[in-house]
Amino acid sequence: MSKRDYLAYIIIGLAIALGFIVGGRLGLAIGILGTIAGLVYLAFVLMSTPAGPDSQPADAALAYSAHEETKILALVRDSHARQVPESEADDFDVFLNVWLLSETEFDLGIKKCQLKITAPDGSSRISERIAGDLQKWRVGKEKEDWDMWNTSDVHSVRESIPELKTSEPLKVGVRREGWLHFRIQNISPEQFKTVGMEVLIEDSLSHKHVAAVNCPRHLPGKVWPIRGRRAQPATS
Repeated sequence: MSKRDYLAYIIIGLAIALGFIVGGRLGLAIGILGTIAGLVYLAFVLMSTPAGPDSQPADAALAYSAHEETKILALVRDSHARQVPESEADDFDVFLNVWLLSETEFDLGIKKCQLKITAPDGSSRISERIAGDLQKWRVGKEKEDWDMWNTSDVHSVRESIPELKTSEPLKVGVRREGWLHFRIQNISPEQFKTVGMEVLIEDSLSHKHVAAVNCPRHLPGKVWPIRGRRAQPATS
């Protein structure tokens, strides 16, 4: 029960008590009028209270949408690319390890992830994400094992690639990390290593957040398909 609820009951109680003290018709009138005033105030409090736990985030989201930008910190930590073997042009599958952290005070959904390519002449194009196929790929990593004589053995292993989860909203202050898969068409290996690249994250309020691909771009990268199976970019 809120403080405003208590205030309504206090008004009613005081009115009834004062009515008994005064007595007679005047006391009865004071009691009735005070009770009515308390009930009216209580009804106002109940009607102005949010309907449920989701009301406050919704109000906060509406305020952000109308008055200020949301804020998501985004960082690209690793980049690997492989040329698409069946393509006649220079097409590449690009895999980016992305780190996200929301600084917005309410849960914030992710609507879309894109890769922006900017040429030296200033022209740009957008590559759409290929979602839901990273279970068909593996990334190579160096692993170091130690034996009982404190001797190390470094060898390469191929590990699964966890996809960046975008179906669940970001919570404030909770880091999220995962991989994104894109396909870039008609770009040479030299251009891939030098052109401007940015990951565009569009949140559920249609605000965009940018992460430049400033990490080393591995080409050929240490990413391999399983049994040669590939997914095509979604058309919807």
